[in-house]
Order: sequence, then structure tokens, then C-alpha cells
Amino acid sequence: MDSSAVRRLRVIGPYLNKRTILTLMAEHLARPAGAPPSLESAAPVVEELDQAGRSTGQDTPVRSIDIPFLTHRDQGQAQHYFSLLRQAGQGQVEARRKLDGLVHDYFLEQSRDLYLTPQAGNEFIIPCTSREPHSQELVSNKGATLLHLARQGYPVPDFVILNSAFYHLDPGRRLATLQQAVQIL
Repeated sequence: MDSSAVRRLRVIGPYLNKRTILTLMAEHLARPAGAPPSLESAAPVVEELDQAGRSTGQDTPVRSIDIPFLTHRDQGQAQHYFSLLRQAGQGQVEARRKLDGLVHDYFLEQSRDLYLTPQAGNEFIIPCTSREPHSQELVSNKGATLLHLARQGYPVPDFVILNSAFYHLDPGRRLATLQQAVQIL
């Protein structure tokens, strides 16, 4: 099918949180120049949709590190990235170089933000990247379990915990704190 007829892309695959995607990007960027991309056991697939939202029948395997670009809220940017993926798959070196540059830039920007996230928390907000110990009474059993799993590297969704003290704030401060928690995500 002509790529100009493709209107939307749908990514099908396992959920990966930001930390996992950044880890995969770091591994990708650390590989020697010219080395083949690493294979993924459960690689995502891009399903191409026509103007009516129906599948065109063309599914393209992609890498997990491509997901942030293919799910960009600007469909034009997602389409452009997908076009570069196709060109690189056909052996076009310049397209591969552009893809690697985009991955590199995204990795630097997002990893900086990820590692700054613990500082974004406050006495009421505990981000998933927190390395500090927190009592179960303060963060709940579920919160403590999620923090433990995140620290162990399990693929849990990105999250923030609003601790028990948050619920004792006045309504105005509670709203401001909640807005800050959403921005951290």
C-alpha cells in the first residue's frame, strides 16, 4: 500500500515504562558503531491504519526504543519517524543516522528529567524514582510494594505516591500538590 494512504499508526506490544525505555536506549547508544540492533523477545509492531481507521494489513516490527516517537501526540512527527524507520530498513544509512540522532537527543533530555525527578518530590509527593526509605504507614502497602518493584527494575508503570500527610492538607494546598504530582509524571 502507498505510504501516503496511511493515515494513522497503532503500536501493539508490551507496556514499557519510561525507565525501561531509557535503559534500552542507553544500551542501544552504547553499542559499537555498525553493530546490528539487538533483537527483542517481544518486539512491538506498528499497525498501519487507513483513513477510516481500518488496518491496511501491513504490520511493521519495531524496537521498543521507537515507541516514544511513534506515539508522539503530533501525528506528523510520528509519521516522519515511521518513514525514517522504513528507509533505514531498506538500508539507507542517512535515515539510520537520523534515527540514532533522534534517539540520542531524546535519551539525553528524558534521562536528565528522570534523574531530576526525585528532587521534584516534596514532603507529600514520592516519585517512583525515590531511593529513600519510606514507611508503609506513610506510603501504604501498595505504595511500598510499587517502590520496591521499581527499585528492583521490574517494569511497573511510572507513578507518584501521595503520602498519608497529603490527605490532611487544606483543599487549596491539596490541589496545588496534586497538580505538581501530575507534572512529575
